[in-house]
Amino acid sequence: MTQAVARATSLGASALLMGGAVLFALTMTYTIVPSFDPPPPGTIEMTPEPAPPPPPTPRTQPQTQPLEELVVDPLPPLTPVSRSTGAERPSIGPIAPTGPVEVTRPHWLEQPRNLARYYPRRALERSIEGDVVLNCLVRVSGLLDCAVVSENPAGWGFSQAALRISGAYRMTPATRGGVAVEGRYTMRVPFRID
Repeated sequence: MTQAVARATSLGASALLMGGAVLFALTMTYTIVPSFDPPPPGTIEMTPEPAPPPPPTPRTQPQTQPLEELVVDPLPPLTPVSRSTGAERPSIGPIAPTGPVEVTRPHWLEQPRNLARYYPRRALERSIEGDVVLNCLVRVSGLLDCAVVSENPAGWGFSQAALRISGAYRMTPATRGGVAVEGRYTMRVPFRID
């Protein structure tokens, strides 16, 4: 029986020591600090947390001027707004369009003669007809500066021939407000064998 009492006492003492160690461990604060040299396997380096920094020194407030001494600039007087109808407002009118004017009815000053000389020789030898559509910028001088929009059939020289033909045309320039301005004109050039 003494042996049982000794074991119980030993067990109680061990439990008390373990509880104290756990309580001590819970109340202590530790920080794990990495070191440059790795510790041997199975060990952890622990150092206690540093003490908190002292509280900051109180700042002194800058001297402020009492409100009675502040000078405030007065607001300018408000100007009454009259309620007017829209008819009294000045009109700025329509905004003038910018860019070239679309030419729909050209007045030709010069047109090429003998169009047969422009017909592509290879297409003429094989009796191939074609159509070309050009998008032309009509300069203030009346000369045309054109680009090919479409060519049918392609590869027979019709687009180059149409561009040569367009260089022989000259038209009255478009006007805006009585002043000559650049214009746009879409030209269709048919190539037919008579």
